[in-house]
Amino acid sequence: MRRARQWRLDEFSPKSARDYLEIELAHGTHESQWLKQVATYWGMATSFVLDGTLSEETFLKPEFSREMFTVFAKVQPFLKQSRERTGNPDFTANVERFILQSRAARRQLKSEIQRRAALTKKHK
Repeated sequence: MRRARQWRLDEFSPKSARDYLEIELAHGTHESQWLKQVATYWGMATSFVLDGTLSEETFLKPEFSREMFTVFAKVQPFLKQSRERTGNPDFTANVERFILQSRAARRQLKSEIQRRAALTKKHK
């Protein structure tokens, strides 16, 4: 799991749905497995908040969930296309549902998107 999370944070940086799908659909590769493993992990984690097992306040502490916002920000622009092409309408659905229903989570996602855009601009 550590390697999967590290790869997803540092090396995985799709620019389009095609980039994402190239990895997702390469069944049996480490990258495809890591992609799914991390998505499943954050889907499970957000399910604890959605069903009331874990408080939103605790979950939103940066040391707990900052990584989730980075991971989600990387796929959110082409989430609809990815879901359609893979035939998986539930891909990151819990993460998306949690973010959409939480004002604080929406702010955190916006902040992460801006941070990533600034980093991209800096490295050009």
